[in-house]
Amino acid sequence: MLFHKISNVIRLSHGSRMVLLQAFMLLLLARLELSVVPFRVIRKRLLTQSKPGVSAYHDVATLVRALAQARRFVPVSTCLVQALAGRVLLARSGYDTTLVIGVQKTAGQFKAHAWLELGGVTVVGALPDLTLFTPLDRFSWPDSQRVAAQAYGCDVTEQEVRS
Repeated sequence: MLFHKISNVIRLSHGSRMVLLQAFMLLLLARLELSVVPFRVIRKRLLTQSKPGVSAYHDVATLVRALAQARRFVPVSTCLVQALAGRVLLARSGYDTTLVIGVQKTAGQFKAHAWLELGGVTVVGALPDLTLFTPLDRFSWPDSQRVAAQAYGCDVTEQEVRS
């Protein structure tokens, strides 16, 4: 089984292997971060961190596929881990995504889920019943919000971006 997975990776083009490696490293880093850093610290970073510069362009489908393949190699790759890693992976190719954390309560059970949206379309973490989740928090790139607001002649402060 492991040999089969490794041979599949070897058969990929150099560019695809690099995207897969990036996805793997980002998933691993997100998993480690969630293990040792309180979420309130991660949330603050999500609200204020600048979008990474574009390193290479890849289409969304390639990036999402690499993330899905890489998650099989990262233990406990939860929806939040995937959304955090996917957010950075897609940003490196110039995509402005929104990380959404939502909750659902049905029949006395509480569920939480995280997903990534691009232009209102869920690209990471899609579920058939996603509309049943009520979004609690949305994290867009702060500088993207500023750029969009400035394009419309608005002056946006950091406090306004957080709300």
